[in-house]
Amino acid sequence: MTRRLRKVALTAHVTFSVGWLGADAAFLALAIVGMTSQSVQIVRAAYLATELIGLFVIVPFSFAALLTGLTLALGTPWGLFRHYWILVKFLLTIGAITVLLVHTIFETVSPTVCVPLELGRKARCFIAFTYCGTSSRYIKS
Repeated sequence: MTRRLRKVALTAHVTFSVGWLGADAAFLALAIVGMTSQSVQIVRAAYLATELIGLFVIVPFSFAALLTGLTLALGTPWGLFRHYWILVKFLLTIGAITVLLVHTIFETVSPTVCVPLELGRKARCFIAFTYCGTSSRYIKS
């Protein structure tokens, strides 16, 4: 790998890794807002936004970080097995992506997900219906 290509790969790897971390922080903030808010509209918006962030930002960035990291490990003298910490990072990334995909697939494939929300005196449920890979979520009274 040439020096210029290595710099491009390193820049891409850092960008995707930090982007993945930032998207996770945004997901966490929206999840906390969704779980603690008393407003039905805010809860609905938070859960819709977390779904979009998960599917269109977190999953692609995680795979991009994995692939750019693998490219750097195999295309430079650092190697994948030469230093233990590179292998540990690789295994942690594989584990995180596995957990992410299991959560994403379970969340998308599940026909209904009921999360009790205490809104006033009535307990309400957040229901997710999935049809052909797309989901429409709403709050059921």
